[in-house]
Amino acid sequence: MKLQWTDKLRIAKEIVDGLSFLHDNDIIHRDLHPLNILIHENRPKIADFDQSRLINDMPMASDSQVYGMVAYLDPHCLKNPDYKRDKKSDVYSLGVILWEISSGKPPFQSSIDKVNMLLLLIIQGKREIPIKGTPPQYVKLYSQCWDEDPANRPETKLVLNTLILENMREEARECFRQGKFLKTLELFEQILGHSQHSLEDQKSASTWVLSYSRCESEKINELTKALCKNTTLTSLDLKSNELGSGEVKKEEKH
Repeated sequence: MKLQWTDKLRIAKEIVDGLSFLHDNDIIHRDLHPLNILIHENRPKIADFDQSRLINDMPMASDSQVYGMVAYLDPHCLKNPDYKRDKKSDVYSLGVILWEISSGKPPFQSSIDKVNMLLLLIIQGKREIPIKGTPPQYVKLYSQCWDEDPANRPETKLVLNTLILENMREEARECFRQGKFLKTLELFEQILGHSQHSLEDQKSASTWVLSYSRCESEKINELTKALCKNTTLTSLDLKSNELGSGEVKKEEKH
């Protein structure tokens, strides 16, 4: 079953929420990959804490052994067997998982049976390419997560807040496409109230374009209610819109 972006963003958000909880309690997972994420009642749950450690519990060195799946490992662990994994190592793994959610397939499938070659490519900075149709902010987010420099990788709280915002954006776009204008307005108000909203969000909230689309009477009524309630909209483009034309054509047939 092909997932819609609203579903993908929900899954991503819930995984990050779980990892954020671990990090808030100073727990590092150290072996984060899809096989350690279980689905229970349609919700993802992070599992397999065999490699997890409290930050102050014991050294984080990998003891000269590479655990987990190569594609999801922090490159610094691949370069140096004694590298001490930390929260930013989990964030790297998370970035790869976010890409996999967007693509619906594991990373580097063509190299999956050539572990040594894949290991070398990742150390050299090789990353998967964005999937067509992926929201730009989502691409930017997972690219930051798998940055070569751990200092440039975001904290899980920032990743979570970004996904919450992106989820609202996608839901607003979907509601707008369906003609659910009151819900669209409500979502845009929430988006603009988010500390990370962008100039593009302001533009989307203030300028609605209904050009070359058909609005049935029911949608026109909802649009009218949204306009009366509106606190963000400043421009409405109805160029060539066939307002109510569906009902007109039905009446002409009788």
